Amino acid sequence: MQLNHGQTQSYMKLDNTSIIHLASKNKKWINLFRLSVSLKEAVDPKILQVALNNTVKRFPSIAARIRKSAFWYYQLAVEDAPKVIPNQNILMAYMSNEELKQCAFRVLYAPKAIHIEIFHALTDGRGGEVFLKSLLAEYLTLKYKISIPAVNGILDRAETPHEAELADKYLEIVDLKPQKVAKEKSERIYQFCEKKKKICT
Repeated sequence: MQLNHGQTQSYMKLDNTSIIHLASKNKKWINLFRLSVSLKEAVDPKILQVALNNTVKRFPSIAARIRKSAFWYYQLAVEDAPKVIPNQNILMAYMSNEELKQCAFRVLYAPKAIHIEIFHALTDGRGGEVFLKSLLAEYLTLKYKISIPAVNGILDRAETPHEAELADKYLEIVDLKPQKVAKEKSERIYQFCEKKKKICT
């Protein structure tokens, strides 16, 4: 992993778990997930776009595209936020490899809802939840001129990403040692055979 100007991630190699999502992706198995939030008032797309522009800088590992080098897949932070788009008739529309190269997530809006769709190689549901809550906090801050504290899974969008957030912690938490599987005790199972009127084992 490398950092660009101490703020934006230059690139990060995808781990084996993330690569599985790429290898198994097809039009029937899209490997996307969607998170949504409902609002009481109509969404303002222009303000939502500004909020997204501000938020992606805080999430270089989620607001990213996926590329392939000669030897491995890697994710690269997007230079500019994607355009927010109206909610589509197709839920979690398929992302082609060309789309993943440009941006591996979407932000959509309905009259009173905001949705995000993320390719699973970038993050899990928890990471997506933090991204959506932070995006919503930025949107509400801009629209209503209010102050929303960075607590309970909301990150400060003006803050520089922490290096620990960009590190691959998989090898630090997984136990790579062969696991001993306890042998199950097998017991005889008896059943009655009606035709021969005897007990079968």
